[in-house]
Amino acid sequence: MANLDKFNSLISENTSNWQENAKYQEENEEWLNISAKIALKVLQKLRKDNLSQKELAERMNVSPQQISKIVKGGENLTLETICKLEKALDIKLVEVVNNIKINNQTYVGIEIEIFRDEFPKDIELVYSFNKIESRTEEYSNNSSFSPETNPYQKDAA
Repeated sequence: MANLDKFNSLISENTSNWQENAKYQEENEEWLNISAKIALKVLQKLRKDNLSQKELAERMNVSPQQISKIVKGGENLTLETICKLEKALDIKLVEVVNNIKINNQTYVGIEIEIFRDEFPKDIELVYSFNKIESRTEEYSNNSSFSPETNPYQKDAA
């Protein structure tokens, strides 16, 4: 009976919520992966520049606890926080580019995540874009649109 008593003493009163955690991870996989990559980039830059998390917190005017959360890689970072990180560490994490031609197709609103500096072998470009309709291609270099040539103008019914 002594072993059974030991076993029962080790059993938690709380139920496990592993299914909820797994569902959360699955539903938020895209931004969690990006957050983890940003965390890795921040940690490597801190190591390279011999900075502590506390010093980074002071540069960003945030709490050390906030930096701890960021470097764990599970934070849904705001644009404000990303910009503060970029400024405090003098690195580029995210760049937004507009209107680019790829294989004679015009794309707009391309977000590019850049992880260069310390990752020459692991440059990663993450694209999120919308292709402009092919009929608008001829107008892409036209600086002035008239109602007759505006590709976004609705046809009169």
